[in-house]
Amino acid sequence: MEFQDPVTPVDVIAVFNPSGRIKPLYIRAEASDHTLHTFPVRRVLLSRREHYGGIRRVHYQCEVDPGSGSLECMDIFYNIDTHRWMIEPEYWDPDRIS
Repeated sequence: MEFQDPVTPVDVIAVFNPSGRIKPLYIRAEASDHTLHTFPVRRVLLSRREHYGGIRRVHYQCEVDPGSGSLECMDIFYNIDTHRWMIEPEYWDPDRIS
């Protein structure tokens, strides 16, 4: 049986304010054909701490610009312990958003 990671790592450029709050500015994700897509974050709609299966993370719901003239919603997650940015497959459909 092959194990499949339930999350996909993504690259994020973010800023940190003096109190430690994080604001994503750009999200770069890889599609199934291995092309990279970069999305400028226009607005953070949601930012909340969660415990998901024992994992401490921050859930960000972002309004991104896919370059099509309309804004799309994208959910990303910051793992507090590993300092990794991730996106769950249910939130990343490159055919819909690219």
